[in-house]
Amino acid sequence: MTYCFAWKDKNDVYMIADSVSSSLVSNEVDEKECSSMGENYGLYNSYFIEETDVKIHVINNYAMAFAGNLEVFYQLKKQMDLMSDTLQLNEIIQYIKNYLSSSENSNQEVLLVSHNSTNKLFYINSKTHQEIDTFISIGSGKKIEGLDTSLNNFVGTLSLYNYDALEDIVRMKLSMTASLFQIISLKNNFLDYGVGGTITGVCIHETIEWADDFLYFFYDENLKDKKLINVLTRKNTLITGSDYSQQTKMFRLPDSDKKYSEHEIRKLKRYNIKNMSSHIPKYIIFYSFFYNVIHFYDTQRVTQTHFVKLLARRSNIEVKWEMFLDPDFIEYYLLAHKKNENDFLPDVYRVLGLESDYKSRQDLIDSTGNFEDVDYSYDDFDFPFETVKVDFKEIENYFNNTTLDDYENLVIINMNYFEKKINELIFFYKGLNLNFDYNNVLNRLYNFLNEQFDIEFRFMFFWTRESTLDNLIFEYEDRYIEEKHECELFINKLVHNYYTKENYFHLNKIVIVDDSAYYNELFSILPRYNHDVKEADIFIVRNLNHDTEVSHSPFYFSADILFSKFSGASEEVLKLWSPDDYEIEEEKEFMLSYLNRTLEKND
Repeated sequence: MTYCFAWKDKNDVYMIADSVSSSLVSNEVDEKECSSMGENYGLYNSYFIEETDVKIHVINNYAMAFAGNLEVFYQLKKQMDLMSDTLQLNEIIQYIKNYLSSSENSNQEVLLVSHNSTNKLFYINSKTHQEIDTFISIGSGKKIEGLDTSLNNFVGTLSLYNYDALEDIVRMKLSMTASLFQIISLKNNFLDYGVGGTITGVCIHETIEWADDFLYFFYDENLKDKKLINVLTRKNTLITGSDYSQQTKMFRLPDSDKKYSEHEIRKLKRYNIKNMSSHIPKYIIFYSFFYNVIHFYDTQRVTQTHFVKLLARRSNIEVKWEMFLDPDFIEYYLLAHKKNENDFLPDVYRVLGLESDYKSRQDLIDSTGNFEDVDYSYDDFDFPFETVKVDFKEIENYFNNTTLDDYENLVIINMNYFEKKINELIFFYKGLNLNFDYNNVLNRLYNFLNEQFDIEFRFMFFWTRESTLDNLIFEYEDRYIEEKHECELFINKLVHNYYTKENYFHLNKIVIVDDSAYYNELFSILPRYNHDVKEADIFIVRNLNHDTEVSHSPFYFSADILFSKFSGASEEVLKLWSPDDYEIEEEKEFMLSYLNRTLEKND
């Protein structure tokens, strides 16, 4: 039992679907539990309902939606993963039709979209298949009176936006329809038909893309009782964070026979969690059951717009958001328009958010229209990273012949700094029996970081042509000759992308071995949790505080201390040796002799 709705507009195809499943047998789900949208799990019209799966699957040049037994869908998905890049379209359609023709599968329905120069939408069941040029729905939800007609009439009005100068007009049409279906489902309680949960979808045009990121904002007639729900779809995974369930949930169809390695699972989980903590919702859907009006607010993926301003505090443990609403937006939009709350279809207003100048949290508190939502005991929010521009388009060229997905934990070493620091330490400890071997320090650094974080790092090296250490790093794959501060530019861009670009979200830890004032501007706005070694994403190995050029630093390790220890310096040497303190040569020689004896004993 489900509902999938698809339509075609010229060469663009759209599909939306719900996420609940139904069963005649209870899965022992606590009826007090609820979906991401606040619907209570339980018995509806003789079926047990809960939110479980994404009903759409994208693989290579195909998108597939399904209505029926989910076990059948799992098997079809498995076969599609195998067939999509080996069989022709007509062969795939025939296979699906034959598979559904068996007696136990005869009531199943499939929508299949083929992405090519001409995008095609097909309806397939056990008896027939046909190409669709208008719209179609499958599942138990098509029995809901007025639903097909309402959605089809709505998508017909979206042609009004064809003349808008919007780069993502196709995704906007998909997102508006998906959010409208979401609200219709909630306000009319479609769970009795086995339809509900979180709605998502895909659009097929020049590419195949999932719906945009949503932030649903539900409010009462006085804007007092409010609930927020984040909805994201990434790589066939639906991710929700809800005030109703008080949970972050991920829904993903099983990958039948595919066995993920621990490494792959770890990256996938981190990618999804980072998306939830670092994304900026493209659309905020304001809706009140009392007013029965949707305000579809386009943030243009910036946190501070003229009507709505968002503050976030990123964390690997708990993400905190705070929203400030302009008083005029509340008075002339949210509380101004009303439609009969019993009407099946709400009115929809599209509001384009215009980027505004950054305001501090205190300034926002002084001017907000919803000051009662402000948590005055908490003010540790991040600066909006998306407002900072870091120009270095060449960054993708630095990942050699491998893809970015092959990287997870990085140590980026400026070899000019590394060589200079080792030479400084050799001079500082002159006379002491320490072994400042470059290769030994690199190996010890690698082992130290792996043990410190219980993960494996990959090294990247930057050096100039004048460096004497090129032979040292010859065996490493990721080594680059730099000119004109390319190392600093690369690191700044990498850190910026780490928090703003989705294809970088799988990265885990980044350790920088360098000391440069080039990092100060970006480091000054790093999320605050980077000062905590247990939570931090970004680390730096740099000079001690009195010598460093990095005035704004994430959690740091002292290069002086680490490299000295790696070369054999004991705690006693680190505490006692300070050659500039000895004005009399005999005292200096005495201390050298003493410390060398202690080093021999330690050996």
